[in-house]
Amino acid sequence: MEVQNRPLGLVMQMVEEMGSEVTYAYDDLVFINHNAFIIQFTETPILLKVYFNKDYQEAQVALLTKGLIEQAGKNGLEVQVKGTYELEQKEDENIEIKFFDKESE
Repeated sequence: MEVQNRPLGLVMQMVEEMGSEVTYAYDDLVFINHNAFIIQFTETPILLKVYFNKDYQEAQVALLTKGLIEQAGKNGLEVQVKGTYELEQKEDENIEIKFFDKESE
């Protein structure tokens, strides 16, 4: 089993410098501000994929994207905005995350 080197500490610092907070991290996903957006780690440790909540308005997404790109650069990371996502509560109390890449929206 291969252990992935994921820069969670840098991501937490980057998010805090934006005035936001990491509220949950699981496997390769980091949830920000409870459900505003998700950062997904990739196989390339410095590259981060970002998905915004489908319910966020374009103006909010634009502001967050600008802040993410600036803070990522300061921390030696790269941000790739991939698209949006939505959460769906399942009957068994699990949550399903549906990702929508920009190309498929």
